[in-house]
This record gives sequence, C-alpha cells and structure tokens, in this order.
Amino acid sequence: MTFETFLKERIKNKKNTFAFSELKKHGIPPLSEKEIDFYTKKEYIQPLLKNFSIIIPPEREGFVQIPFMYYIEDFAVFSNNNKKSYYVSYYTASEWHGASHQRVYTYSLNLKNDSQTLNEEDIEHKKNNDYHYFYLEKGGYRFEIYTEHIFPPKHKTKIPRKTLPFLSEESGYIGLKGVIPKFPLYRTDRKNIWRKESVETGHGFNFSSPSLTAVDLIHEKRHGGMNDILANVEELAPEMTPQDIEELISWYPHQCALQKLGFLLELFTGKKHLYQPIKDHLLKNGIPRVLLSKDSNLGRSNYIDRRKNENIKRVALKWNINITFILDSDLDPFSYTSPDKVEFYAY
Repeated sequence: MTFETFLKERIKNKKNTFAFSELKKHGIPPLSEKEIDFYTKKEYIQPLLKNFSIIIPPEREGFVQIPFMYYIEDFAVFSNNNKKSYYVSYYTASEWHGASHQRVYTYSLNLKNDSQTLNEEDIEHKKNNDYHYFYLEKGGYRFEIYTEHIFPPKHKTKIPRKTLPFLSEESGYIGLKGVIPKFPLYRTDRKNIWRKESVETGHGFNFSSPSLTAVDLIHEKRHGGMNDILANVEELAPEMTPQDIEELISWYPHQCALQKLGFLLELFTGKKHLYQPIKDHLLKNGIPRVLLSKDSNLGRSNYIDRRKNENIKRVALKWNINITFILDSDLDPFSYTSPDKVEFYAY
C-alpha cells in the first residue's frame, strides 16, 4: 500500500487522523521529513505532533482548517496517551453552547493529568514556569491545552450511552418534536461533561457542561479579565439546569469560583433554582468576603447607571462579593450618555 492509498482509505472510512507510527503495519516505510513537508504543502496532511497528523479531504483543500469535529477527539485522546479523560473547554465549549458573540480562533482542551505526549519538542510551554498549560500552533490550527490533576469524577451510577441530558426549556435544542438535531447532545459517564455528535459523519467530542464552562472561565486567569467573560456567563446561564449545578457543586474544588458564579447567576437571571443550590452549599462553611476580580476600572467613564449600580450592590452584598470596577458586559453595555448615572465607588 502506498501512503496516498492509505490516506484515501482513511478518508473513505471517515477517519481524518493518523499516527505516523501506524504506517509500518500497513507496509509503508517511515516518511522522511522531506516527504512530510511535501505532503503538507500539497495539503494532503497537516502534522500537529511528531507522531500525529490530520488528513485533509480533497473537498477541504484550500481551507484554513477542516471541521473541528473531524479530528478534535482523536487529537485529545492521542495527546492524553489514548485515554478519553478530556473535554473541550473555555470559549470553545462556550461557543458550542450557543454563546456565540465571541469568535473562537484557538481551541481549548482540558486533559486529566500530565502526559508524555505533551512533552514533545513541538509543544512549548507558553510560560516557562507554567507546567500545566501548553500552546500549540501548526498551520492554521491553534490549541491551548491544560492538564488538570482535579478532573470531573465519574457518576456513581452508570450513564447509559446515548442518554440525553436534562436541558432547560430556554435551550430548546431538540427543536420540533420528532426532528433529530444535526448535532445531538448526550451525557457522558463523567459529571458536567457532555458530548456532541455529528449525525452525518459519526464524529463527536466531549465538552464541558454550561455550569462547568462558566466556572472554568471564572477561575482561569489566562482568559482575560472578568469583564471579558461576563457576556459568556450570561449567555451560558439559560442553558444551565439545577441538575447541572448540583453535579458541579458535588465535586468542584474552587469554592471562591463557585461563589462568583452564584453571584453572577443571581445578577443575570434572578432564577433562584439556579443560584440557591450554590448558596446552600457555600453556607455550610460560611461565605467569606472575596474580591470579584483584580480588574481595575478600564472603562471610558467612572460613572454607571444608577439603577444598575444599586442592583449590583444589592446582589454583591448577599454573596459577600467585593467589587472594585464597573461591571460592563458586552450584552448590557452602560450608556455613558445616560442622564441617570452616578459615580462608581468600590463596594
């Protein structure tokens, strides 16, 4: 079998990735660096790691990327030593939940524990002292990879394959009765990790549930300041359910991030069935005074709408949150020409 025949067979079987080490068992000699460079320039393949490559179908030649769903699970599993302990995270997961106001150009993955694969030369630490964060850029493909020692645990009771999650009425993902969505949504055997699949191709991937996506964005400092994520949390809130929240608080270790999530859920939705489980959980050990963020007020004005300001102060007091900057969501921007505004002071 020739290498090009091997690629055609993989595409025919809807397999859009391969490991270079697989070629030997198909009777194909190891490719030289010159040959890999040749096939890459011809847009037959796009190597991501020394031993892992994407296969580019003929109909996708000339595109910056092939569809995300075609390869992301294979890449995640290979990067984690062939374990399916991964989930698509942060803004990437947020986009798949419908929080689409922010375009995603870099895909985010969370993997359980460290991996030898990630220590290869072609994955560099973005910061020398940050051993749990890797950045990879090859061709038009960019990834942020996080290795986590604390990972969503498995459910105590087995979740049957193809079990639909309990979704909120607002999400309406099923659409018309009896119509199968293009990307059905399922629960996995781990808490707060869901799964999307393509009906057409059979490809799929795991990604964080709405509540885990939101609390990850709140906890992770690499994704910008609090104002940068407010709109995402606000758009994720209608997709959350009490079950999603209950799963999260049963294992999530960062209590401060949960406190901030509860505050934002009450502020944005006012729906007690979403934020009250978090408050009840935190009250068991008392709710400490915490700083919402170290952000400073970087807006064009030190003034804020009076009614909005009073509402934020009221909710912040209930959650014992200290706020030192104007909360300014992209979905609810402050009108600097408003006649009813007050000067902002920290509270």
